[in-house]
Parts: sequence; C-alpha cells; structure tokens
Amino acid sequence: MAEVKPAAENVGTAFTAANQIMNDARPQIQEFTGYTVALAKWGREQVERLSHLLHDASERVRTRLEQIDNTVQSTVEHVEHVGDTVKRAAMKPVKEVNGLAAGISAAVSTLVCGSRKSGPARIGT
Repeated sequence: MAEVKPAAENVGTAFTAANQIMNDARPQIQEFTGYTVALAKWGREQVERLSHLLHDASERVRTRLEQIDNTVQSTVEHVEHVGDTVKRAAMKPVKEVNGLAAGISAAVSTLVCGSRKSGPARIGT
C-alpha cells in the first residue's frame, strides 16, 4: 500500500496539471470555435449566393435560347415564303410563253394543214 500512495499522488498531480492546461486553453478553444462557426456560416452564405447566381444565369440562358430558336424558326419560314414567291414569279412568264407558243403552234398547224376535224370549209355552199 505504500507504493499505491505515491502513484495516487502522481495521478492526482497529473489530473491537476491536466485541469490547469484545460483551464488555460479554454478561451483559445472558445475563440477557435467561434471562428469555425463564423467561417461555416460565411461558407454557407457564399454557397447560397452561388446557387442563386447559377439559377439566374440558367434562366437567362434558357430564355435567350428560346428567343434564338424563335428567331431562327421565323427566319426559316420567311425564307421559305420568299422562295415560294420567287418560284411563282419566275414560273409565271414561263407558263405564259409556253401558252403563247402552244397557241402559235396550233394556229400555224391549222393554217398549214387545215382543220382535220370539220373538213375543208366551203364558202357559199
């Protein structure tokens, strides 16, 4: 038991020293904890700001892409309309010339060959 007493005194001294170290370090630990909490709060605020910024940018991009898509679609429709108009405008004279040529051909054929369906026309009979 004589050996236990010095060991118990050493343990008591160690606990006292550890308690003193804890008491000395407590303000520093509280300060560090406060900084950690503030840093975590600031980090969360920054992440939320970034999230809002990305959401806003995403919406703007989506809106702009829709505008571009509508503009391209409208342009394609206008080009198709212009193409149809040009085609009709170019074909109208061709059809008129074809009709005129067919009429001239029929007239020349009738004059040269005579009318075959009704036979020769007789005047005064």
